[in-house]
Amino acid sequence: MEFALQGKKFNFPKSLYTLSIKACLLGGVFLFFSWILFSTIHPPLPSEKEPVLFYSNQTSDDLRIVFKRAIQSAQKSLFIQMYGCTDPHLIDEIKKASIKGTKVRLFYDPSGSGALKKKLPFAFPLPCKGLMHKKIVIADDELVFLGSANFTPTSLRMHDNLVIGLYQKDLAHFLQSSMNHNFNCKLGDQPAEFWHLPDFKHECLERVLGLINEAKSSIHIALFTFTHPQILNALIKAKERGVALYIAIDFTSSYGASKKAIETLQKRKIFPLISQGGKLLHHKWALIDENTLLLGSANWTESAFRSNEDCIFILHDLKQDQKKYLRRLWKEIERNSSH
Repeated sequence: MEFALQGKKFNFPKSLYTLSIKACLLGGVFLFFSWILFSTIHPPLPSEKEPVLFYSNQTSDDLRIVFKRAIQSAQKSLFIQMYGCTDPHLIDEIKKASIKGTKVRLFYDPSGSGALKKKLPFAFPLPCKGLMHKKIVIADDELVFLGSANFTPTSLRMHDNLVIGLYQKDLAHFLQSSMNHNFNCKLGDQPAEFWHLPDFKHECLERVLGLINEAKSSIHIALFTFTHPQILNALIKAKERGVALYIAIDFTSSYGASKKAIETLQKRKIFPLISQGGKLLHHKWALIDENTLLLGSANWTESAFRSNEDCIFILHDLKQDQKKYLRRLWKEIERNSSH
């Protein structure tokens, strides 16, 4: 191998050249995997610069570490509404936050968390007509995390979940203090909506139905439980007018609560994907025209809309990296499911 330096030619041993190329390649591989390891141990949190981030254990995110970092980031206040809060690691982090002086408010459902107040004196059961089914974490009145993941070992490590992290101070304030059922805001230049359930005036239900009815090209849905008759009919009509419909439902639910809805879809030549394996497909999200995302704690059931303390968050005008993330997540759902 020959190269020139200041007009003079030098011979470079071919074997040494090959070794240097290999060393560069190995160095690049090492740096790549080091970056992956660092990102896993130190997942990014939403910020003013990047106000929307997605997290899912199906895309190699460690949800326990995400929530651990969120809890540790809180310096002034920590607000948690969590159906299931039994993970000893996160309970320990919440205790540490309180000891260091962070004001902690934690509300839970006894059916999902047991006697949590014995472990955390600042934790309170939240009575309601149905389940207190929300999964919301707010740090320092600016970082908001919501989705389908509970603070339980199985939910964080085994079950398929999607969590969204948001940097939005107005939304954080609304979730902690307002009695209204709906809030509109922006995350950067992306419009967003938050809906509290139960939905006594059927406003959130009408909003969900309206988005389905406005769908033009495709609807992707991943749900643990699907039984709501009005949403089911809206999806069938969307399919009849030419919208591509993709639905994934949990294996256990497909033989239980969701069985009737699946049979109705199959009669209309719509064949949902059914998750395989022992873990739960615990998702509660829908993607409309690859532009609008609905996600939250609510299954698509009448009890979620009528009785439960649940929530639905709607994000519009998805960016390319967000669409790419959701495509990747859907491919993982497809890979682990069958008709």
